[in-house]
Amino acid sequence: MTPSTSASPSSLTPMFSSPPRSGSAIPLFRQPSSGNGSTPVIGFRLKLFLGDNPRNSNHFRETEIIEGWDDEMILRHLGLTYDEMRGKWRRRLSIKRLCEVSLVKHAPGYWCDKSSYHPEQPGPYNIPAYMAAPALAQGKHALKGYLSEISEASEAQLGITRKGKYELGLRFVEGWQAAPILVVGCLVVLASTVVFAICYWRNHGDLSTSFTIAAFIAGLCATLLAVVQIVISIRS
Repeated sequence: MTPSTSASPSSLTPMFSSPPRSGSAIPLFRQPSSGNGSTPVIGFRLKLFLGDNPRNSNHFRETEIIEGWDDEMILRHLGLTYDEMRGKWRRRLSIKRLCEVSLVKHAPGYWCDKSSYHPEQPGPYNIPAYMAAPALAQGKHALKGYLSEISEASEAQLGITRKGKYELGLRFVEGWQAAPILVVGCLVVLASTVVFAICYWRNHGDLSTSFTIAAFIAGLCATLLAVVQIVISIRS
């Protein structure tokens, strides 16, 4: 799986280029009525996954997309659903972030795998970045059309020849954040080198040598942390 890079909302493609209206307050849910004040009409259902295990009920949701929603409301709804699947503590303490949303083919109760069939992957819609700034998609319907196509895809479109109930959905893919790891790593290295220097000085009485050795250890650890940052940047 090749993760997509999340761009900042200011550098996104023109698909959702309309800026949010200054000072506008947009509620999390703006469910339009069916015309006479009745319950909103469901447009289609969408399956959402977090991670690779479809049997984990906490990491699977089947959500409803309302007929009158635009892309902004869909993105807000996706963000709320993603946070719900992560859970309260993981959302606050995890050093992982959403780095990709991929199209998956799902056999209910068995497996969930990245789909290479029609329709194409949702990369051009840059869902992770727009989930962070959904107001940029206000009044647009490109993403909604794509998700509708996913929900209505036939087995012939998916290239499926064997019997079985296959469905398409979206999977939230997370990656490690380099910054929190580096901050924690630097604090640990700093504390450990200071403790080592003090202990060496108290036992051997050589303050200069103790801090020389501590500086060497700190340099080695800093190099390892830099390598970790490079690896995380490449993988995410």
